Amino acid sequence: MTAFDWVTLRERAFELFAETPSPSLEAEILGTFQTRPALVATTIEGVGREVAAGRVRSGWAILGARLRNASEAPSVVAFDTGDRERRVARASRWIETAGVHFDRETELLDELFDGYGGDRELPLLHTWRDEQELREEMLKLWRDLRRRVAAA
Repeated sequence: MTAFDWVTLRERAFELFAETPSPSLEAEILGTFQTRPALVATTIEGVGREVAAGRVRSGWAILGARLRNASEAPSVVAFDTGDRERRVARASRWIETAGVHFDRETELLDELFDGYGGDRELPLLHTWRDEQELREEMLKLWRDLRRRVAAA
């Protein structure tokens, strides 16, 4: 999951466009940022390339226009299942090496899906924390490994 920070993006736009927006235009862009931050980030970079190439004079104005046009288009959300599959595979390997030593199911689930701690990143499977079937799959793997270790 990617986190976006308006202050950082705004500074990047200042850097690329070498100008400041009007307060009303910035408020409009910020409104779009609150619902579609990735769109704003990628559009800033694209407009910045056009400013650098000399094809655009007012980066902020073009940014605002493009975001207005994009906001009129339907919003489609798609997921890359490859990322999920890679993370599930990593989580399975982690259970086999380290997670098998956890004593309680709740600790395991917390480590994989729910836990937060200090400056630690989100858990490996946090994005899919509401998928009960995936939780059960991870617990089944853990239980099976624990039985094999106990029998050895």
